[in-house]
Amino acid sequence: MRLEIISEKPVGVSRQVPVRFVHGMWSDAWCWAEHFMPYFAQHGYESFALSLRGHGDSERVENIRRVTLKDYLHDLEDVTGRFERPPVLVLGAGNDMIMSAGDVYATGRRYDVEAVIFPDMAHCMMIEHGWQEVADRIIGWLAGCGI
Repeated sequence: MRLEIISEKPVGVSRQVPVRFVHGMWSDAWCWAEHFMPYFAQHGYESFALSLRGHGDSERVENIRRVTLKDYLHDLEDVTGRFERPPVLVLGAGNDMIMSAGDVYATGRRYDVEAVIFPDMAHCMMIEHGWQEVADRIIGWLAGCGI
């Protein structure tokens, strides 16, 4: 499966762990490129944004309604295997029809980290006016983890 991946190199010294951004159901990798990826690069993070199958410039699917969560998870695993170090994962929205809020919290518990869903942020939080508050919270969390 050919998957679109866009990337942004950090400004100055690179931090040890890359950040991988994944869009929600009605978007693709471009949505992270306007604000989040340059902002994270300014803070020393190499970042990557993935377009899941059937989205953006990734390989088309015959019927996107038949793509399952398992298919999307396979896309994430495939891309994760391309990194030297496992990346931090940032998802676009809770309850976005790809992963439910329950899935997000379960993933956090599985990795023994706090999963955070930002209230009052719509599906496209990465391009809305409050994007920097979300980005700063993520960067603060990364710093608190020593990443």
